[in-house]
Amino acid sequence: MTHTVAGDEDDYRSTPWKDEVTRTTRVEEFCFITYTTYTKSEVLKMESQVLNILNFHPSPPTTEAFFGRFIRATQASHQVNILYLLVIWVNSVSSHA
Repeated sequence: MTHTVAGDEDDYRSTPWKDEVTRTTRVEEFCFITYTTYTKSEVLKMESQVLNILNFHPSPPTTEAFFGRFIRATQASHQVNILYLLVIWVNSVSSHA
């Protein structure tokens, strides 16, 4: 199965899988940081190739990213934020044991 990636009208990459990313990046910014070695269409083609190789299944979000997004989405209370920090701490301790 082949997936295609098409830029939206503002040419922003807005893939939702990287929850840690706080803003989307313009394709032109990638062209700029490579000293215009690649054109916009070449960058989009490379992105499409990477996604096809990954079968469009990038890694899942981390615990921190998931809970952070959940807390913001639910506008949770201070107690829930404390519980969130406890869960993150327990998760990190248990993963290093």
